[in-house]
Amino acid sequence: MEDSEKAWRAEFPITERFNYLNNCSLTPLHRRGRDRAERFLTEWTEQGGRAWYDHWIGEYESLREDLAGVLGASVDEIAIEPNVSAGLVGIASTFDYVKRPKVVVSDLDFPTDGHAFLAVADRGARVEFVRSPDRVRVPLERAPRAHHQNGDVLQRRILADAFAHLVTGYVRQIEIEADAESVYQNLWTANLAGSAIIKTLMGLRTLPGVLLHPTSLHLKQPGTWSRPITMQNLIDAGFGKLTEDPGKEIVLGIAGKFWRPTGNVVPFDPTNFDGPVPLGLARAMWNFHLQGLGSRRTILSTETRVVCGDAASRAKFRMYWMFVRPFSGLIRRLMLQSVKRECEMND
Repeated sequence: MEDSEKAWRAEFPITERFNYLNNCSLTPLHRRGRDRAERFLTEWTEQGGRAWYDHWIGEYESLREDLAGVLGASVDEIAIEPNVSAGLVGIASTFDYVKRPKVVVSDLDFPTDGHAFLAVADRGARVEFVRSPDRVRVPLERAPRAHHQNGDVLQRRILADAFAHLVTGYVRQIEIEADAESVYQNLWTANLAGSAIIKTLMGLRTLPGVLLHPTSLHLKQPGTWSRPITMQNLIDAGFGKLTEDPGKEIVLGIAGKFWRPTGNVVPFDPTNFDGPVPLGLARAMWNFHLQGLGSRRTILSTETRVVCGDAASRAKFRMYWMFVRPFSGLIRRLMLQSVKRECEMND
């Protein structure tokens, strides 16, 4: 662990006793947060309402300025809410639902998402819930369509969420000083296995197959490591392209019994990603997503989501994942760095 990481970890006293993983809206309080809360109570006790005008409004505006700098936005675009649910209620109240009344919400979304729009039903909002067939994914074809008066079709766009819900995911991201269009182009041309560490890890993953079948090693397996690996190489090797939003996101898919040392991948078949996962198999969705932060900054993230077909497969995958997760995360982080280097070389 680097010194900067240790310093951040030291901000949270609870980490001295636990590896705390419940970091949604229930993150533990950090030292500086507690200091600020105690100062807030002291100022409120000693100054009453005057504290708003002497201190708090100024600190509120300073926070907006800090957030604007992080997001690459102007201060006028920043509004601070106590939580996402409260913010969503405010957003829902601003829409005109006369011509476009339909609001599509998945039953896997956060529970208050739908209620924020149900609260404005008297203004014309009509909420439709897309039901998940297996409590893991929301098939794209289940998303209803709403028609404008001019005949154009409005459909909620679901990419990775069409194949597995976010609760099954694992995310890595990196910031690149380049526009999103350039990053997307370099994502396709960069050698994603340019690191010696990646080549070594991929070589170890294919080692059982080499030992058991020394004459059958070829370059058509997803574990190929003897040549540069680009996005197209991955697709040609067996990671099927499930969907693509050019310039913004691409989602790859692969299915098999990943916990097996050999013969662990089945040929790509799009039907393996429609409906429930076949018994005895797992399917993995792997995406690369771009978020532009102005003309010269882009967040490139990669997320892996895995869904198993039955309890036995889940148990085997969990055991397998317990060992490979650190290395899988390292590979993805190095891949993102490869794309960043490619962008910097071509800039």
